[in-house]
Amino acid sequence: MKKISLKNAKTMIKGASILSCGGGLPYIEQNTYLDSLNFKKNVKILNPDELSGMESNTVFVTASEIGPADDPPIDKTKVPEMIQLFIKKTGKQVGGIMPVEIGQESIVFDTALKSNLPIINSDLAGLRAVPKASMNALKMQNVPFTRSPLVVLTNAGKILFIDKNNSLEEDEKQLRQIARDTHGVIFAIGGFITAPIIQKYLNHASQKTIYDIGICIEKHTDFVKKVPLPLVYSAQGIIQKITNINTSGFSEKEACILVDQPHNNTFTVSIKNEYMKLTNGNHTFQFPQLITLFSKNLGRGLSSSELTAGMAVQIYVFNPLPCWNNFSSN
Repeated sequence: MKKISLKNAKTMIKGASILSCGGGLPYIEQNTYLDSLNFKKNVKILNPDELSGMESNTVFVTASEIGPADDPPIDKTKVPEMIQLFIKKTGKQVGGIMPVEIGQESIVFDTALKSNLPIINSDLAGLRAVPKASMNALKMQNVPFTRSPLVVLTNAGKILFIDKNNSLEEDEKQLRQIARDTHGVIFAIGGFITAPIIQKYLNHASQKTIYDIGICIEKHTDFVKKVPLPLVYSAQGIIQKITNINTSGFSEKEACILVDQPHNNTFTVSIKNEYMKLTNGNHTFQFPQLITLFSKNLGRGLSSSELTAGMAVQIYVFNPLPCWNNFSSN
């Protein structure tokens, strides 16, 4: 897959609904977002092995939105201006866009179309969505990295430059504060990711993977075979009850699901944008394991924001990429 058309992009967001664990942008919102984009030209995809020979001054940047998942995306007409400011402030050349996680595909496509930059066939989080910007596959592999320096666009159209912070946690704190201060979603471009780092630590074909999963979903074949992660649990169930815990910022709630295996057993899913934990008292699965709720009726994974009582769901739990074995909740 060298280029992405609008049709390919729509297939990809279906596949992404499996690995985004209920987080990222809701599927319906992504689909509507894609329809608003000018796909007269296709988006170029670069595989990690195609990055050899890049000039040492070239970096790849993340492009993502930060803020409540249910808020609408913001206008990115100023992306070229943001890229030029990044180049001016850092002295680096930008070689392409690194998706920050699975579940923000439409944002990445929009950025690539407006900047005329390619997308890397990978993602920073490691074949998943994550609840915090400070969690990613580089950190899990002890690679020094910050999302800054950053160029930030607010929902009022104001462009801000953030110099390099000392840590991902400082990045996260500053970005979240800007989102709170501006009362909405913000859009950020930045970070120094080099070709050697991508080839050594982020060499997982995320964009091709979600496309392959999406094709299986569209053809009604077994998409689980296209997920390059170990499946550790699956069951069918019915959502019995949704309890909202926090409706501002992160979407925090609990869903009680009556599953058929073991018979008449109730699992509780704890949600903080992503599905973070699945437990029935005897068995517990939790982040960084990937928990997916799939609707056969809709033919896709379900966003955490669209869960309702009475929904029939298929539960899938996958173990993450090996780098996530280094994760500690402490």
